[in-house]
Formats: sequence, structure tokens, C-alpha cells
Amino acid sequence: MIRRARQRTSTRLGGGITAARLSWGTVLMLAPGPMLVGVGSPDLPRSRGVARILGARHVLQGLWERRSATGRLRLGFIIDAAHVLSMLALALFDRRWRRAAVTDAAIGSAFGLGGLWATRVSKVS
Repeated sequence: MIRRARQRTSTRLGGGITAARLSWGTVLMLAPGPMLVGVGSPDLPRSRGVARILGARHVLQGLWERRSATGRLRLGFIIDAAHVLSMLALALFDRRWRRAAVTDAAIGSAFGLGGLWATRVSKVS
């Protein structure tokens, strides 16, 4: 009984994280300019293109995670961790993009750690 309740909690958490990822990715693809300005980055054609690509990654990853939440959320954590490391490297080496990169790293960390936590909840007996 407790295990089943934890699995439902894990499914809800995973579903919520996936829904948030899909929403975030959609916003980045449809309105990258305001998102860039919101984090203090220049709203340039190239930066809008990069934001759209990152948004598409989030949408694709969210759709992929939706098919099998628990196992794919675990792998999604690795994908998010790699992205976070790349954003932290960008923040370290390029001052112009520091604020946007740190913000994106924080968002990626939230998605990755939330997904990992959702998979852990389902394992606790």
C-alpha cells in the first residue's frame, strides 16, 4: 500500500517535471526575446536562435520522458547535468552570457534534480 502510494507520488512528480519542461521549452521556442531580456542578455538574432534550439531540446526531452517517466527521468538527469556543466563553462569564460548561462544552469539543475528525486521516491519502500 505504501509502495503504491509512493509510486503514484513519483508518477505525479515526474509528470509535473515533464510538464514544466515542455512548457519552458515551448516558451523558449515561441518567445525567446523576452526570455533573454528577462535574464539580462542581449536580444540578438543569434541568441534567439540558440534559445530556440535549447527550447526544442527541452520539448524533445520532455516528450521522450513522457513515454516512460521513471527510467527516462534518470537518463534525463545525465543530459541535464551535461547541459548544466556546459552552461557553467560558458559563464566562466564569456562575461556577456554569464547571467543567462547561470540562470539556464539553475533551471537545468532544477529539472535534472527534480527528475532524479522523482525516481528515488519510487524506489523507497
